[in-house]
Amino acid sequence: SAVEKLDIDVADESGVVCVRLRGFTARLLENEQEAGTLLLKPVWRVRHAAKREGWSPEQHRVLLCGWEDAGPVIEAALGPSVRCIVAGNGAADLAGHYEAVVLQVLGELRSVLEEKPQGPVLLQALVPCSGDGSLLAGLSGLLRTAHLENPNLVGQVIHVEEGDSPTSVAAKLQESATAPQDGQVRYWRGVREVLEWDEVEVPSVAASPWRDGGVYLITGGAGGLGLLFAAEIVRCAKGARVVLTGRSALSAEKQLALAALGEGVEYRQVNVSDGAAVAALVADMTARFGSIQGILHGAGVIEDTFMVKKTAVSAQRVLSPKVAGVVNVDAATQDMALEFMIFFASASGALGNVGQGDYAAANGFLDGYARYRNELASAGLRRGRTLSIDWPLWRDGGMRVDASVLHMQHSQGVTPLETRRGIQALNEALAADADQVLVLSGDLKRL
Repeated sequence: SAVEKLDIDVADESGVVCVRLRGFTARLLENEQEAGTLLLKPVWRVRHAAKREGWSPEQHRVLLCGWEDAGPVIEAALGPSVRCIVAGNGAADLAGHYEAVVLQVLGELRSVLEEKPQGPVLLQALVPCSGDGSLLAGLSGLLRTAHLENPNLVGQVIHVEEGDSPTSVAAKLQESATAPQDGQVRYWRGVREVLEWDEVEVPSVAASPWRDGGVYLITGGAGGLGLLFAAEIVRCAKGARVVLTGRSALSAEKQLALAALGEGVEYRQVNVSDGAAVAALVADMTARFGSIQGILHGAGVIEDTFMVKKTAVSAQRVLSPKVAGVVNVDAATQDMALEFMIFFASASGALGNVGQGDYAAANGFLDGYARYRNELASAGLRRGRTLSIDWPLWRDGGMRVDASVLHMQHSQGVTPLETRRGIQALNEALAADADQVLVLSGDLKRL
């Protein structure tokens, strides 16, 4: 039945029933075909810190990402009740530094969880507003996931201009600490701003980006989305060539699916976390086809588990394809006249998702890297538009989730994205003026 009725008892740890619900009823959306799709883009809006009455964190920790030398002054200004932690291992490369910071934050969150705090714990990540350091804003998805897994964990990413004085930085941290509802805050040119979401103005007709004779690279192409978009490219563009990549050899089933797409589509076994292998692939494609018009970076690994159980080794496997992978792909193509580079990110990077803290951080990096690469393009250091699309679950995308998760999403008005609508959403997102677009599918009124 589409309707489920439950009687629910909520008890404390000693078994005493605190709440009883009788006849709680939930109804699934009856017709997914009638569900709509919502496209959103992030915007910064001026917001004063609205102090939350009665809010008093049991612990307050600050991660200093880029303010290592100013740490003692900031810590002294914040007072003895606040603990400051220098983030990162000093790695010079973007991917290595980001992954090290994520692993360190995961360690901090695990230590808090193991202490089993009885009250709220505030963890603020201090990151630069611009430059390489701004990529650490991707920590927001990890902190949001921590809050979803344990409401006592409250995270904020605070963006501050690099030239700001340590005492001024400390004052900004203290101000935003009074408004824990603001998950991502930016102090820019003397103004406090909060990250919010606006609906994308979708054009009446969004043109397909694939062109006749074009050459396209799809990383993570052995997955469901890679094959879906490869099929769409060869359908729309005559004489197009598509190279799919993946870490593993293709199964017999995937080989048949690939063969059905025609001679213009091929598969190469390449690990995008290996920079030399990516460079060799791009050089080979250039030698054979002359150029590459577009790239879809869809490589990714999921190893879902609660944060308190997450190991550094497991997190590294999840981070590497998206973080090191995108840096390697960008480095290998930095001198090419690309038309676009599209990152297949996940809504978990923007909203968080239970059991996916590392995956959220990996996708958050893609969101930040899209902005970063567009800034490089504006400075003449890259070519082509960069876009990060935060996808929801696709109905035919190849990813499988637990039935209880699907049931919960249905009860919230969320439905898996239908293939035709997903392809249309990519075209619409490319037509939008945004570095990052979040896609949601389901009951539009509830969304």
